[in-house]
Amino acid sequence: MAGGAYQVSLFHSTSFLPDKRAALGQKILNKVPSFLKPYTINFINKPIANLTSFLILHELTAVGPLIGIWYLFHKYQISIPLDLPQWAISKGTRIIDDSMQSFNFDGFSLNEKFQLISEGAYAFVVVKMLMPVRVVLSFALTPVFTRFVIEPIQSVFSKKKKEPESPVVDKPTEVKPKRVEKRRL
Repeated sequence: MAGGAYQVSLFHSTSFLPDKRAALGQKILNKVPSFLKPYTINFINKPIANLTSFLILHELTAVGPLIGIWYLFHKYQISIPLDLPQWAISKGTRIIDDSMQSFNFDGFSLNEKFQLISEGAYAFVVVKMLMPVRVVLSFALTPVFTRFVIEPIQSVFSKKKKEPESPVVDKPTEVKPKRVEKRRL
């Protein structure tokens, strides 16, 4: 490959570092462990798409489990016998209580409302405890999510609009005489 560009095949697509970023990319790649090189190359080639993909996956791995764990706690009356830190419970309670302000609790007793908010707080704490797993999962799925979700969306918005073809109409064309520049003897 010309100019010292580094090429790798990742998920059946060939990614490479363009020549103008090859020097910087090669410095970075020399310091990265070999198992992380495909991810690094993808990030160097498409930083915005990969960062967007990671952030979306990170939020999806937070919201999905939060709702799922909260549902399981509420549906099956699961209480956590763990001695969770008080700061985590109070922060989770505050966040869940603030997010539930728009919810209508008219049909709930005070005890039911407290139970629902405390289940949400415990679900919040469990999701926060799973943060390292969520980060690794988001990082591992970033290239696939970028390729199959972010890039198709980008291609929809980045397609150049075709110029409308002018209708074929016989227009009289102007004939312009050609000027020939020759040296005369």
